[in-house]
Amino acid sequence: MFGFSEKSDVIEWIKNLSLQTKVICFSMVVICLLGITLLIQQNEDNATSAEQTDSVEALLSESSEASSTLSSEKPTSDPETTVSETESQPPHSALENKALVVDIKGAVDQPGVYEFQSGDRVADAVKAAGGLTKDAENQQVNQAKLLEDQMMIYVPEKGEKTFQPAIQPEQTAESASNTVTLVNINEAAASELITLNGIGEVRAQSIIQYREENGGFKTIEEIKNVSGIGEKIFENLKNEIMVE
Repeated sequence: MFGFSEKSDVIEWIKNLSLQTKVICFSMVVICLLGITLLIQQNEDNATSAEQTDSVEALLSESSEASSTLSSEKPTSDPETTVSETESQPPHSALENKALVVDIKGAVDQPGVYEFQSGDRVADAVKAAGGLTKDAENQQVNQAKLLEDQMMIYVPEKGEKTFQPAIQPEQTAESASNTVTLVNINEAAASELITLNGIGEVRAQSIIQYREENGGFKTIEEIKNVSGIGEKIFENLKNEIMVE
């Protein structure tokens, strides 16, 4: 364009340029370089922005897919299972009305085992057993008491001495072992008498001899008249003996 035939001509031409022209040329070159640099930087920024946008869109897409997967895997209630669980739970009223099995004995017309409902009372059991006999000792039976499952009710006759509650639930082995059986000192054999506190074979024979000679004991305190039985021994055994 400038008519240069060789590289040396270009160099010579530059040397002949004035200082002002050189500055202008240099400035133009710098401006061009800066422009190119800015264009490159802008292109890089645009590329980076596009990559960031793509990354955000990818993350949003993955999040949406994950939410859809969780929603599709969420268990739904099974109507059959719900109905089954509901049916397996007994209604509250059924629990309240459970059957009570009660054994009634003693001075009633028809002793036996009867079935009642929760809320029934001893009076209902007596009625089911045909009522009290004419010889029944009604004062020892609380007919207002609520019935319990496996309860035993015993109605004594008039004049009968009972040594256990007239009404009691089924006895356990432990409670039965703790029941005290009174020994009738007017009828007990020596083998029974020696089970009493402080009574051995010698004193047992003395008790038997005394009751045979005196026509039996009138009160339990009379046992203190037997040889070898004083106040101390009597205190230890008075809750174990009776007279009839």
